[in-house]
Amino acid sequence: MAGTVESVREEEPLKGVSEEGGVSNDRHCADGLGVSKLSTWRTATFLLSFFICLIIVFAFSFVLPCPVRPQYQPTWNRIVPAAATYDFLAVGHVNPDQVQDVVFIYKSAEGTMNQSCIGEGLPSPCLFLLAVDGTDGVTLWERPLAAVYDWAVCGVGGVKTKGKICLVAHTDNLTAVNMHTGVIIWQRPRSPVINGRLPVILLPDLDGDGTDDIAVLSYIPPVPPHTPAPTELVFFSGKSGDVIGLKVNVDAGAVRTHLQVTTPSGAHYLLLCTDGGLYTVGLWRLADRAEISMASKLKKENSWEKKPTNISGLIPLYGSGALQHMVVVKGGSGSSSPSVLLQTASTIMLLNTNTLSISWTKNTSQLINIPSFGHFNKDGVSDIVLEENLGNETKRVVIVDGQTGRELWAGSLLFGTQSPSPASVLTIYSYSVFMLWGETRTQSNVTRGISEEWASYLLHPHYSSVLLERRNPVQNIISFKTALLERGRHACYLVLSGANGSLTDEAGLGGAEPVVLTKRKIKDDVSQSVVLGVGGPEGGAIARDMENFVREAEAKRAHAQRIHGHFKGTSDTRRMWEGIQAITNYRKTSPSCDNDATLPDALNDFYARFEAQNNIAAEKSILPQNDQVLCLTAADVRRTLRGVNPWKVAGPDNIPGCVLRECADQLADVLTDIFNISLSCAVVPTCFKTTTIVPVPKKPMVSCLNDYHPVALTSIIMKCFERLVMRHIKTQLPPSMDSLQFAYRSNCSTDDAISTTLHLVLTHLDRKGTYLRMLFTDFSSAFNTIVPQHLIGKLSLLGLNTFLCDWILDFLTILSTGAPQGSVLSPLLFTLLTHDCATMHSLNTSPSSLMTRPWRARRDHSPLAINGSSVEIVKNIKFLGVHLAENLTWTLNTSSIIKRAQQRYYFLWKLRKAHLPSPILTTFYRGTVESILSSIITWLGNCTAFDRKTLQRIVKTAEKIIGVSLPSIMNIYITRCIQKATNIVKDPTHPSHELFTLLPSGRSCTTTFSSSARKCALQLTHERAHTPREPTVSATEGNVTVVEQLPGAELKDGGFIAAFTPQTFLSDARAMAEDMKDKLQRYRTAPFDARFPNQNQTRNCWQNYLDFYRCQKSLEAKGMDVEPCDWYKKVYKSLCPISWIEKWDTQREDGTFPGKI
Repeated sequence: MAGTVESVREEEPLKGVSEEGGVSNDRHCADGLGVSKLSTWRTATFLLSFFICLIIVFAFSFVLPCPVRPQYQPTWNRIVPAAATYDFLAVGHVNPDQVQDVVFIYKSAEGTMNQSCIGEGLPSPCLFLLAVDGTDGVTLWERPLAAVYDWAVCGVGGVKTKGKICLVAHTDNLTAVNMHTGVIIWQRPRSPVINGRLPVILLPDLDGDGTDDIAVLSYIPPVPPHTPAPTELVFFSGKSGDVIGLKVNVDAGAVRTHLQVTTPSGAHYLLLCTDGGLYTVGLWRLADRAEISMASKLKKENSWEKKPTNISGLIPLYGSGALQHMVVVKGGSGSSSPSVLLQTASTIMLLNTNTLSISWTKNTSQLINIPSFGHFNKDGVSDIVLEENLGNETKRVVIVDGQTGRELWAGSLLFGTQSPSPASVLTIYSYSVFMLWGETRTQSNVTRGISEEWASYLLHPHYSSVLLERRNPVQNIISFKTALLERGRHACYLVLSGANGSLTDEAGLGGAEPVVLTKRKIKDDVSQSVVLGVGGPEGGAIARDMENFVREAEAKRAHAQRIHGHFKGTSDTRRMWEGIQAITNYRKTSPSCDNDATLPDALNDFYARFEAQNNIAAEKSILPQNDQVLCLTAADVRRTLRGVNPWKVAGPDNIPGCVLRECADQLADVLTDIFNISLSCAVVPTCFKTTTIVPVPKKPMVSCLNDYHPVALTSIIMKCFERLVMRHIKTQLPPSMDSLQFAYRSNCSTDDAISTTLHLVLTHLDRKGTYLRMLFTDFSSAFNTIVPQHLIGKLSLLGLNTFLCDWILDFLTILSTGAPQGSVLSPLLFTLLTHDCATMHSLNTSPSSLMTRPWRARRDHSPLAINGSSVEIVKNIKFLGVHLAENLTWTLNTSSIIKRAQQRYYFLWKLRKAHLPSPILTTFYRGTVESILSSIITWLGNCTAFDRKTLQRIVKTAEKIIGVSLPSIMNIYITRCIQKATNIVKDPTHPSHELFTLLPSGRSCTTTFSSSARKCALQLTHERAHTPREPTVSATEGNVTVVEQLPGAELKDGGFIAAFTPQTFLSDARAMAEDMKDKLQRYRTAPFDARFPNQNQTRNCWQNYLDFYRCQKSLEAKGMDVEPCDWYKKVYKSLCPISWIEKWDTQREDGTFPGKI
């Protein structure tokens, strides 16, 4: 027993304890059953959770589409001529893409969207609030406003569902413009806040209209010996612009500046920098004094409200009259409470608003600009950037630690007037990249003077001993701003330059420089900058490292420019492949060939094997005197030379095609004489017939001599000569040529061959109990089997004159048999030789195949034998590059196309990685990927839904790579089918021409239908399925006339649209004939207004009257019965007033009828 119990303990410890406790065996079995059920539930819960996780993963991976990131230009300029601008730049979302847009203001007499101040009813010049796209600088909207400009702010108030607004203070108005559409939401007089100052105070909804509200503080900064004006606060509705409550007098004395601060608890307070110190007041208190009913929505900060206040309810925070400026710093003292950076004439200090104590103080000299912020270290506290004036047009830039006040970095730069303030962009590594501005001075060699220009400097905290300097051609910078146009990316800076609108009057706008808004990507400035050391013992080593970094960046930029040069402004896929070879070192693998010295002789014997079988000598005919010799004109020769492809390889004469193309005018007359002499003598010059035979492998791995194509390279001049002769031969051919010849014919391609073949197959298989056996054969060395003497006999029978036949015979006298592959005339000559299907070719049974398509079940068929060799029976075959299966499905061909298209995506990714623009990527896609997807596109209608989705998935992948929308597979299919059908209809020799019936034009169909009795009959007979509407009542000269609605018609703009289908027409045809008399009688007696609800019915009345007499006149001239014309007569009598018909009959009889019959 002990061993048993111990065994239980080892295998199932928990159950073993139960046994010792004296639990019975029955209870043990029950517990075992319970544990088994619990294990089952645990397994089911685990599997259910596992499958839910898989579904979520697959949904986010495959089902939900990935957002397409918008493509943007790294650099763009927006130029406004003859204008002046102001210090205002706003960044925000104007259009629905993910890139922020830019809004600025300029003053001009005319806008950029064909708007003028006078045309908008405004005095000239006026203000234009302009929003441009952040991706490329294109105008999104423009809003003219009355001058003069005071201040503006964007991104405040607004309806939550319609976006934010831009608030502009100008002239005597306060105007709110929708930031997304540019439409003026409201405009109110500025009289309550004529001295309003920035920043605008943002508030929650205080009037219950569902829109955040705003408040404007109005005061005049103290300028001795001016007496300050009262400080007043006015609340405005963000939706309507109406004043909320009463005007509040803050009574803070002489206010220098103000700020809004929000405490961690969400309480809104107003900071006032006055001549008596720093004060704060809760906005809840001011709203309560303004008697706003919903002032209780504004929270209080208990720690501040416990502090003593003065008579006006202001809470003193710092009591000193030497304050000049203040800036709110979030978390500046190491806590969540906001801190305030105070500036005096000689110091800056950080005030902790939580403890009302000074955290640190730093002595400064004369500051040039308002302090800006950034993150030089990673302590999470904003650091302060100061600019001190050292004199001699030199400034000292200092970065102060926001936590302790110690100096982190310092450097000296030259500066001039209106130097932009420093700015920074926060990176994902929790530190900022700082951008500074200064001036550079260079010695001019021409004037021996000093020239000044702006320079921007980039400072990286990890390389604090160097600056990257970039010369900036901008002269007069009005506004400057850095921003992240996308969330977490797209760091750039904006520069607004031009004439200052505050200092430019109307007369100065004409000669002013244009206003230019420039956007540049900060990363692109690195490669265009030079390295400057800014001190430090280790600065030289770091500077050398940075110089190497900049040199590497410049090398990358030069490489990118070289790549762009291969693709810039070209739609030629050949040049694109050359560019891809420059990027990826890609070379198409050529078939391997053995270095055998005997190979040329073996190929020569193999190609000439048909000569030994030919014993027929080529003899020219006697030239008759009355035959007309073909004479070419200089214009035809010149046109042919200009059409030469300059990329074609030159022949044995080494005359390139670009020379013939460029010198076509000079060579046309000379070559015309040579060609005409050759035709008149029926002799081709030997230099023209000389060819270079190039053995081109048919497959990657060559196994025998038959795996080579003997391509003949003739001179380009001879090819032009052949092309002119071929054009003449085609005009002399009779129409009895075989229409099923698809090769070497215009308007016939693989599409036509496949579609025609499948049409015959499917037509045959439509009959019950039928099957089909398709034989695919291959002729051995087809061009080499041309016997010149037999060919000349065929050409004579086809109607070619003796001179031309002898010229062709002399052209082929190099060989006793065959035509050179690669020449222009060879395909046509082979077609003419075989058009009557004479048995003079041997079948190559090795590549021949047989495919059987049964009607239902597969049947066993005896193999087909040709020349004693059995033809292989296959289930699928590649015919003209298309994979055909015995079940006539396209899955195999679709898989092959997708595989070829996916191989091109490697190069598309390489181009995308080279940062080529979207137009070039789209051109490459259309030339390499879309051409593969759209090959034999006419079969797409027979594809399965799975195959179509698979092909469309390839297009979606390309859209993600390129970043633009591309035509879908179905759109390409519809377009190509329409083009192909149009070409077939226009070509009566096409084998599928009889399958198409040309319909009349859309206008003819519309006119015929509107002029026929069918339209009227359908309107009269087709009753509505739903309850008819109430009759329309119209007043005419005091009398009420009921206008009856036509049955089966929907009223639209006073008229009607007949609601009918062909099915309803056929079902109601009998009722139409029986009820026609009653309907016509009812319409004859109907009021005048019922017969003419709109001008369309009046025109139909006139048109049917004309059509009746035209039809009658036409049938009478042909001697036919005029009964079919009675339909027009019934229609116009039911539509036209009797007085009109009598008048027109009278005019027609006396010859004054205005219409043409």
